[in-house]
Amino acid sequence: MQSINRIILKSVFLPIFFGSSLAAAALVVLMLFEPSLPGAQWALAGSGLYFLGMFVVTVVGNVPLNNRLESTDANGSGGSEM
Repeated sequence: MQSINRIILKSVFLPIFFGSSLAAAALVVLMLFEPSLPGAQWALAGSGLYFLGMFVVTVVGNVPLNNRLESTDANGSGGSEM
């Protein structure tokens, strides 16, 4: 898992992750300013859920867990030496 976390940081994953999160956040803002557009409520709900479920959960939950995992020994001893 540690190697996967390191590879993700150097891959195309991060631009896609941040780009899709930014697009969802922009759609939320757009739908808040143009609520009369057809399907605006659905677009607002979908993009809001996506942003919360994808970006917020990752930043608040998964990144701290990955950082704790990175600080442990790969052999499972729990030490910070590598």
